[in-house]
Amino acid sequence: MNNILLVTNNKNMVDMFAGKLILLRNTDRVAYCDYEDAPDIVFANNPALVILHENEDFNKTINLIKYIKTRNCSILLLVDKYDRNNVLTAYDEGIDDYFLTGSDPSEISIRTINCLRKNSVNNKTNEYIKYLKKYGIISEISGFYSKKHAADIFEENILSKDYSKGALTIIAANEDEKTTDIYQQMIDAIKRSIRTNDLVSHYGGTKFCILT
Repeated sequence: MNNILLVTNNKNMVDMFAGKLILLRNTDRVAYCDYEDAPDIVFANNPALVILHENEDFNKTINLIKYIKTRNCSILLLVDKYDRNNVLTAYDEGIDDYFLTGSDPSEISIRTINCLRKNSVNNKTNEYIKYLKKYGIISEISGFYSKKHAADIFEENILSKDYSKGALTIIAANEDEKTTDIYQQMIDAIKRSIRTNDLVSHYGGTKFCILT
C-alpha cells in the first residue's frame, strides 16, 4: 500500500482532486492536510508521495519542499498556473514532477503512479547503499567507493564496458593551500560534476579517483 498526502490550503481542491485520481490501485490511500499541519503529518506518517499544492506565498511552498525532502518522500507539485521560475526553483529543491490543477485525470494519475514507482526504486536503492556502507564498500562520509574495493570495481567496469574514449582522473588538493573544510568542498564539487555512470573512489585524505 502507498500512502499519498495532498497538502493544500484550498478546501475546494480536496474534492476536485479526489475525483481525478481514477487510476490508482485499490490498495493506495489518499489523505489531506493544510500547510500548517503538513510537517507533523509528514514526520509521523512518512508518506510515499506528497502532492503539494502551491501556496500563495511561494516561499512557504519552497520551505515545505525542503522539509519533505529530509524525509525521503517523493513530491509532486500541483500548480494553478504555470510559472517557469517557480517550477525550476521547485525542481532545484527536489520535486519529482509537477502538473496543473486543470490537468486531465489520466495525466494526473500517470504522473502520480510514476512518482510512486520512483519512490519504490529509491527506497530499494537506499537499502542497498546502507549495506554497502555497513561492509565498507562505499564511504560513510562521501558515498564514494572506498580505497579497499576501488581497484576491483574499476577493473571490472573497464573490462565489461568500452572505455576506449574514457579517462581516469586523479584529483588531490594542494597541500600548501589545504584548509580544514577542503575535504567536504571537494566531495560536494565532485558530486556536482560527475555523470550518472562515472565511478568515484576516495583514496584517503583529499585524494579522489574518477573513472569517466
